[in-house]
Amino acid sequence: MKLLPYKYIADFTLEIGEIDLVKISGSPSRKETNAVGLLELDYGSKVYRFDQVGDLNELTIKCEAVEVEGVVIPFAHLQGYITEVDGGAFDKYGFCVSPLLGVAFDPEHKPWLTVLTKKGLGSWSKV
Repeated sequence: MKLLPYKYIADFTLEIGEIDLVKISGSPSRKETNAVGLLELDYGSKVYRFDQVGDLNELTIKCEAVEVEGVVIPFAHLQGYITEVDGGAFDKYGFCVSPLLGVAFDPEHKPWLTVLTKKGLGSWSKV
């Protein structure tokens, strides 16, 4: 899946709001507020998380490989790639968080990748 950090993953824009997502995708199979106060809309292979004003913070998606600037990185090699290219990467509760790529993931939970908005990255930094 092609990733442009903080802009899009595959053909999905990260600038969509909750109302527009529901108009496009229909009702989610599950809708609830999580422990950190984000509204989760679960569509099975994608889980969208919105803040209290309806802005997207993050999208968790099944992703076997991600393509960044023409480089395809299989999920199994993503942590190593991030360690090489992102000096600002950090670990948060077992998740590898990359500000450069705008992603967070638990290497133990293949192939789930969380794609962040800039606001979403700020939330991960504060947790």
